[in-house]
Amino acid sequence: ARAAIDAGKHVLCEKPLALDQADARDLLAVAVKRGVVHAVDYEMRYLPAIAYAKELIDEDYLGQLLRVDVTMTLEKPWGREHGNWAADDARGGGILWELGSHFIDILRWWFGDVSAVLADRRTNFPTVKILNASGDGSTIQTVTGDDAFWCVLRFVRGGEAMLNFVSGARYDPGWTIGTYGQAGSLVVQGGGLLGMRDVDRE
Repeated sequence: ARAAIDAGKHVLCEKPLALDQADARDLLAVAVKRGVVHAVDYEMRYLPAIAYAKELIDEDYLGQLLRVDVTMTLEKPWGREHGNWAADDARGGGILWELGSHFIDILRWWFGDVSAVLADRRTNFPTVKILNASGDGSTIQTVTGDDAFWCVLRFVRGGEAMLNFVSGARYDPGWTIGTYGQAGSLVVQGGGLLGMRDVDRE
């Protein structure tokens, strides 16, 4: 990314943009100085339910935000299906970098800056069996990336979000974002958007 920016090329990065905050800030500063278009590919913003929820939130559908609950449960241990870099912390692997970052981006897009964070991540499955491409054998890979994490975010505008991601649960119900305000609620689940306000009958 740095080489492309130095060459004056526009850059669309996959996440993680960098492996630490200093490198990410450096990339941003150089991109601004060079005047190139730069972005990170947070494509979940363009899911219809997510984008429409943003419109409704901006129209004050929720009223004062009280709380957001985000959950994701994966059936298989993280890294089993992905392996290689996705299970390697040093290469930006782990469920927080790969999936959780999208949801944190959504919440910041919807509700703005965060004033406080409490978080933890862990590796519950330190080794995973990776099937080879032909499917007739497997290898054991050591996992250094996280396969579960949780965090609590407090927003500057008020309200908080709780995120809980776990893999290896032997059942995959998918993911849900539930947003609850003083005047209404919005829930994104399975690609659908549900909403209810005080004035709604159903």
